[in-house]
Amino acid sequence: MEMNETATSAAAAVDLISELNDDVLLRILGLLPSARDVARTAVLSKRWRHLCGIAPCLRFDVSSSARCHDAARRLTAGVDACLARRRGGGAADAADVDVLEISLVYTDTSESKHGTFKRVPVGKRFYFHDHRHEADVTPSLVDSWLRFAERHVKGSFVLEVPLNAAAAAALDRAEETSTAEQDYQEEESPAPELEEEEVVELPATSRAEAMSITLGGANTTVPIAGAGAFHALTDFTLCRAKINAYDDGDLRLGHLLSSPCCPRLRRLELRHVAGLIRLHLDASDALEELRLVYLPDLLRLHVDAPGLRLLRVGHCDNLPCSGDPAPVRVSAPRLEALAWDRLECIACREVIATATVRHLKKISLFSHGGDEDETNVAAVRLLKSCTAVDHLELRLTLRVESSEDTTKEIPYLPTVTNLRLDVSTWWKGHTIGATLARIIAKCNNIKHLSIRVSGLFKVCSDPQCNCSQPEGWEDQKIQLEHLKKVEFKGFIPCDDRKSLLRLLLKNAPVLEKINVKLNNTYILQSPEEFRENTNFDVPGYQGFWTPYEWKYRECGIFYGATKYEWTRETN
Repeated sequence: MEMNETATSAAAAVDLISELNDDVLLRILGLLPSARDVARTAVLSKRWRHLCGIAPCLRFDVSSSARCHDAARRLTAGVDACLARRRGGGAADAADVDVLEISLVYTDTSESKHGTFKRVPVGKRFYFHDHRHEADVTPSLVDSWLRFAERHVKGSFVLEVPLNAAAAAALDRAEETSTAEQDYQEEESPAPELEEEEVVELPATSRAEAMSITLGGANTTVPIAGAGAFHALTDFTLCRAKINAYDDGDLRLGHLLSSPCCPRLRRLELRHVAGLIRLHLDASDALEELRLVYLPDLLRLHVDAPGLRLLRVGHCDNLPCSGDPAPVRVSAPRLEALAWDRLECIACREVIATATVRHLKKISLFSHGGDEDETNVAAVRLLKSCTAVDHLELRLTLRVESSEDTTKEIPYLPTVTNLRLDVSTWWKGHTIGATLARIIAKCNNIKHLSIRVSGLFKVCSDPQCNCSQPEGWEDQKIQLEHLKKVEFKGFIPCDDRKSLLRLLLKNAPVLEKINVKLNNTYILQSPEEFRENTNFDVPGYQGFWTPYEWKYRECGIFYGATKYEWTRETN
């Protein structure tokens, strides 16, 4: 018995982990979530102490829950101190890291869909939460971190910093100037002298494989790069930067991201980049995904990407909308997924070839307008040129005038299997059933249908209005032999939308499921008598409807269900 206890004690005294070689221990340290956790391992054993200085992964992230501003300031100083120690570590490669992540922007899980920044500023800032440590994150400090990454990051580099103090002060001055001009339009005052802002320089590294850089609106210079400047780079994201186009910074950025400097680049995203007036991108065959979003100054876009599969262009509102295709040209012979805001306004056939596109999104048109509306004509022309589309997303505005019905010009789209219709009824609250039925009838091979409606709650009640024509549309025959699933969000239980559901049920023999979600704003803002009379009385035909969410019952606002699901009866 005593011998067994002695053996057990001896075994417990042996530190098996510390017996592992350095490569294995460093691998374990690389799996820890933060640099603080790496530092804490030094107390485990003397054997571990020297490993902290050569850990392959360094991750610094402000707390997403506490949002302690003092802690954020300490973390900012800690990042700088840690990188300084690595630089002074002796051997030339002692400072090298596989992963360096520095995130000083507060985030929430609810923000994950749109990133850390809101689409519009809140007050004078572009993010959800107050970042009192923004003054501590100076451009000179950020630039030193970028230089460290340039020399020492071998794998992945992520940098996210809040709006820098200079950019914040510029926003403050702009708001004060705007207010002063409104109050004292007749008075002229000299413009305040502005201090010259510090700048940061993008890193040019031949070793990093992935970089995501969010610079908080800092003035950003682009290095003059030679061949192979980003030799190993496969993923690059640049966000919240300000480029100076007047010293050709925009042209240098295009060169830096083109094939001579980035021969392996597969995914590229530029988001919220100001001052980018011209973007000329001569990509290698490796580039597969390109996203250009919120580039407010972009006037000229030329892209040559022989291997590109996905292209997203959004909120680049200064791209010219005219018949002249010269300012905008994209060569992407293998393109499969295309989402380009207002593409229908930019002489689309000359801008980009669409014969290979299978996923087409963000196409806008009005329900009525005919040949008199240039936007509709261009949208219909675009649909006619996309002969291989199987996923289609249309943004439809119900604008009914005395003009001609646009939907009759839409070609039959037999290749479409997934159809999404984002419908706006803000234009006088016209009914949507007849118009949607005509569009759905053009896609007789769809398997999945998604309808999302926003707009006015008061529905047009004029039976002679064009929005409800032709008369008897709800009794027509539509070939929907392959339709299996339907999603309807923003549903209001009015007659035309119930009739649309009935039409789908009667004409889809293999339909498996319909999910309907009532419009929450309609429920909350409608008078009490409307809410009490809300009735989802759609017949089940060969299936049955099941209510499955009572979102407002506990608070006493609405006692009915807010979601319904139809499923087919089983024998």
